[in-house]
Amino acid sequence: MRKLLPDYFPEQIESKLDIINLKKNDCLFHVDDSVESLFYILKGGVKAVRYHFDGTESIMLSAGQKEFFAESGIATQKYVCDAVASQDSEIVKIPIDEIRELLASDNNFTLAFTMSLAKMLRKQCSKYERLRLNKAKDRVYHYLTCESDENKRVNISSTIGDWAGEMGLEPETLYRTLKELESDNVITRNKKNISLNL
Repeated sequence: MRKLLPDYFPEQIESKLDIINLKKNDCLFHVDDSVESLFYILKGGVKAVRYHFDGTESIMLSAGQKEFFAESGIATQKYVCDAVASQDSEIVKIPIDEIRELLASDNNFTLAFTMSLAKMLRKQCSKYERLRLNKAKDRVYHYLTCESDENKRVNISSTIGDWAGEMGLEPETLYRTLKELESDNVITRNKKNISLNL
């Protein structure tokens, strides 16, 4: 049987997990739903969305493969946004009470899980820093710099529309900016992979 969660999760929790399969644009949960689960994404991606009075959406955050989603549910009774699949996804549903119990009783788990939350917090801080930049090129370069791996490569798992929304850009602006960066030899693109050449 495959292990669904990171290695620091105890084996006994595996029997308490459910797997959810979502199609793109399916809803994982709605704002004000009672918090019952934390989620871990095996494949695909999920975005946290709030809707404006005119129907437009703001992407508060997004999570992709091998990332947790809805961590704030540990400290709240109700979800504070809608969660929507940004692509076809396979998601592990972890009972929130199991997480709370582990945090209270297992120091090794608490340290490891806290480190994963710190990584997500860094990602959120980078997003807010990025949104303060005025130029589209600066926002895109900032994203690629902050989110690239040790090989200066970024895998974009979301659609260009969702990625643009996360950076506060129109899809056309993002597409044009990527073309400019590629023409300037700042980046190399290969399907969903973007490499920094600097």
